[in-house]
Amino acid sequence: MEMRPFMNIVVAMDEKNAIGHEGKLPWALLPTDYYWYLTHATTTKDASKRVALILGRLTFEDVIKFDKKYLSKWHLIVITKQLPESFYNTYADYDRNHIDVVNSFDQAAHKAKQLLDTPSSMIESVFVFGGVRPYEQALESKLVQRIYLTRIFAEVPQCDTRVSNFDLSDFRRIKRSSDEILAELDDKIFEENGWKYQFQTSSSSLTSTTTTIKLSSSSTTTTITSSLSTITAAITTTATEVITSSIPTSILLKQPIAIHLLNNSTKVSGKKYLFLYEIK
Repeated sequence: MEMRPFMNIVVAMDEKNAIGHEGKLPWALLPTDYYWYLTHATTTKDASKRVALILGRLTFEDVIKFDKKYLSKWHLIVITKQLPESFYNTYADYDRNHIDVVNSFDQAAHKAKQLLDTPSSMIESVFVFGGVRPYEQALESKLVQRIYLTRIFAEVPQCDTRVSNFDLSDFRRIKRSSDEILAELDDKIFEENGWKYQFQTSSSSLTSTTTTIKLSSSSTTTTITSSLSTITAAITTTATEVITSSIPTSILLKQPIAIHLLNNSTKVSGKKYLFLYEIK
């Protein structure tokens, strides 16, 4: 069965997609970016659940140096050529119940999906955490639904680690709804320790949603399949009557950049209704 996009990427890159030099970040510590990076990769709606991270072995060695409060939030899926028993023996101090060892990205993706679909696994979301090949292979797999990118506004001269194939043609930049974690930082530009950067969130155009909206007290329903969007409300052309939908409504008239009118419309009792939706 073909898998639909379900994983996320969180990464910081310069203008030429460089992400590191000699195993370290090629720019100074950026406190707000560090907060963005870890908050997205550790936050779950259910505090008893974890985030599954797909990562290469070298990235794994960096990740296990994090504070235990972060490690306790993760289930690690490590891509390595090392045999599982040899790997577990090498890292015997770490809880193998929360570490899976695989030898390809394809195996990592299937393992992550299996965990996500198994309630007893207590996994709420999946993030690709690096390095270069996992990032590239994740995009090639067409399984990425969301990218949380920190774009450094510079071309860092000395970098030996660069993502050469970071194709975003299947993605669209978005501004998320206010109920999502750190949505208020989308598109914000910061300058810290001499480095200027921006948080850029993108969503896959391969993801679509179908929403049924019931128009006012009428029995008429309209079902719309909308790529990259969640329908949040329906209004009359004069914006005087709000129509309830099957999900919570949110009319963002003060944020016109997030508002788009669908071509779909319908008439009920002589009134023409347009569907208002917010790109997620």
